[in-house]
Amino acid sequence: MIDVSLLICTRNRRDSLSATLASIARAAGSTRLEVIVVDNGSTDDSAAMVRHWAAEQAFAVRLLVEPRAGLARARATSRWRRRGGGSSR
Repeated sequence: MIDVSLLICTRNRRDSLSATLASIARAAGSTRLEVIVVDNGSTDDSAAMVRHWAAEQAFAVRLLVEPRAGLARARATSRWRRRGGGSSR
């Protein structure tokens, strides 16, 4: 069972996303968590970076792609796919 779902929407923010994910990994501890990253049409290598990072984590990480631009669409894509509690920003 997952306690917390972290929903992260991103578009062409590879460097700040990398820092965010590193912070999550440090803080995760024994929390049963999942991280859902929605790539909202990025043209940088954000998706590849997330895939690489996900392979190194002990918790669930899912990368979703929402090609239609817009934060509301990216949030909607992530919300119906989460398994645990949490909120999106």
